[in-house]
Amino acid sequence: MYSILNRVASWVDRFLKWYIVVLMGLMVFMTFIQVFARYIMNSPFTSTEEYTRMVLVWLTFMGAAAALRHNRLTRIEVLEELLPAGVRRFLAIFFDLVLMFLLLIIAVKGWEATLVTTSQIVAGTPLSYAWFVFSVVVGSVIMFFYLGLRRLQLLLGQGPSGVR
Repeated sequence: MYSILNRVASWVDRFLKWYIVVLMGLMVFMTFIQVFARYIMNSPFTSTEEYTRMVLVWLTFMGAAAALRHNRLTRIEVLEELLPAGVRRFLAIFFDLVLMFLLLIIAVKGWEATLVTTSQIVAGTPLSYAWFVFSVVVGSVIMFFYLGLRRLQLLLGQGPSGVR
C-alpha cells in the first residue's frame, strides 16, 4: 500500500510540475496577447483578462500544493528553532494534523461553493465561476494527500528529505 501511495505521489509530482509550467506559460502568453491587442492594435480582447485570472487562481492552488510537497510553505521558525527536538517534532505533527483538518473543511466547503457557482457565468466567456472555485477543491485534496503521505512516511520511519 505504501509503495502504491509513493508511486501515486510521484505521478502527482510530475503532473503538478508540468501543469504549473503550462499554466505559467499560458498566463504569460495571454497577458502578452492582451497587452499587444489593447495598446498596439487598439482593439482589446473581451475575455483574455478573465481567462488569465482563472489561470492565476489555478496556479495559486497548484503552486501551494507543490510548495507543501517540498516543505516550502512560508512559516516563521525563529522561536521553533529554540525549542528541543521533541517539542519541534510534536509541533510538526500537531500543525500538520491541524492543516489536514482545515484542508478537509476547505475542500468540502469549496465543493459546496463549486456546486452553487455552476450557473454563474463569467462575463465574456462561456465558462462558469465553478471553474475558479473548483481549483480550491483540487488544491486542498492534493495538499491533504501530501500531508497524509508525509505523516505516513514519518510514522513508518521513512521521512522524506526536507521534512521538519
